[in-house]
Amino acid sequence: MTANEIKFIKKLHQKKYRKEEGKYFVEGKKLVDEALENCPHLIEFIYTSDSNFEASSEVNIQSISPKEMSRITALKTPSPFLAVIKMNSTEPKKKSKTLFLENIKDPGNFGTIIRSVDWFGMDAVYYSPECVDIYNPKVIQATMGSFFRVPLIEKASSELRAVGSQIIGATLQGNDLGEFVVPENFCLVIGSESHGISEDLISQLDQQVKIPGYGKAESLNASVAAGILLFAFSQS
Repeated sequence: MTANEIKFIKKLHQKKYRKEEGKYFVEGKKLVDEALENCPHLIEFIYTSDSNFEASSEVNIQSISPKEMSRITALKTPSPFLAVIKMNSTEPKKKSKTLFLENIKDPGNFGTIIRSVDWFGMDAVYYSPECVDIYNPKVIQATMGSFFRVPLIEKASSELRAVGSQIIGATLQGNDLGEFVVPENFCLVIGSESHGISEDLISQLDQQVKIPGYGKAESLNASVAAGILLFAFSQS
């Protein structure tokens, strides 16, 4: 690798440069395979220290040494695979089954929720500008490949009404999940664990729902709550 190539990829570790360049990177055989399957046209380069790796001739593959890989990785233990990919955004159809994440800062939670959305067959994830960067490597790792299948769209809470679905918020004041009638089209809102849904967004909700609890914990982890709600909503 040239010094400029190494410098460029290391710059992509930072949100500022990812946004400027319109590119991000993923690491690991599974994520690279998922990218090849779902968006090969967006892959700019695949760097690999595995001499046996083969892919479509349309994809640029560059063999590098393990030492070079250790200089560009964001992982504690480098993988033999790293791909540089162009950013892309796809709006879902209106009046669909979607999720809106407000102020979710933890990359593991965010990525796990994307994975659950993929599992339960929802149409898209909207997220507020205050959320963690979706191209954060920890977010992408946590999605386990779902990142490439679920449309992810940044949207201010004031724009939610344009989605065209019933806006349903997960709150402690909502109707019990077991008695809740799920509409045909919905946008389910999940707020941060520490603050919940903001007052501005609460005023826009059409309905509120809660997961009943029977112990003494103050709240559920955001990704756990999302998983429970998505399962229930997918059964409607």
